[in-house]
Amino acid sequence: MTAINVLITENAAHVLTDGLCAAPGLGPIAVPKVIPLPHLRMAVATRGPAELLQVMLPIISAAPSFKDLVEFFRNDFRALTKLQHPNWPAGIFKRDFDIVIAGWSKSGPAAFLITSSVGHGIPTWEPFFFGNFLCTPKVSDDAFEAFHASPDPLRDFIGVLDYQAAREPAVGGFAQLTTITSDEISTRILKRYPPKEIVRASAFQSASRPIELSGALKKAIAKL
Repeated sequence: MTAINVLITENAAHVLTDGLCAAPGLGPIAVPKVIPLPHLRMAVATRGPAELLQVMLPIISAAPSFKDLVEFFRNDFRALTKLQHPNWPAGIFKRDFDIVIAGWSKSGPAAFLITSSVGHGIPTWEPFFFGNFLCTPKVSDDAFEAFHASPDPLRDFIGVLDYQAAREPAVGGFAQLTTITSDEISTRILKRYPPKEIVRASAFQSASRPIELSGALKKAIAKL
């Protein structure tokens, strides 16, 4: 399982991901799960099959712009997945997955989710713009409300991943924050989590919190 969390502020899109992977024959290893695309001023992260991120990289990189990528996912992506490219793992698009794109659009920082799973409760196979915040896998109501009440959401963003890593056996490794602004992409490791001795392949949990923030948190974000 992968944790993907997104926070949209006035001047940037922030993607917070974990770095734990259960590799066949290797056991738990640390790997990045987000890839910056500086020529497009965006980054991509995926949940589901481990190979999906590498499969999607050349597809997404070919888009001329953020807007064109949105249109591709809206009009052509489903048809493309019905093909079987010889370099794609068999049946990779028949499994549940999420693709998260965060970056810089003409209107500023933005992000959207493409999912094949009905578990999110949102339309499948088309771009879903979730507003200011996404966390997946889902956190408890108490944990979400604690973050929602934060006067400094970017500072406390790590708490969302801490919660996920403490409760999900296949979330951990490290916390990586990738930030996309109008003129640069930066990525850094915020912390490393203790090793996990056993990481079983978890069933894909698509429950998430795609929420348009309001109240105190929205005001705090506006100051960033």
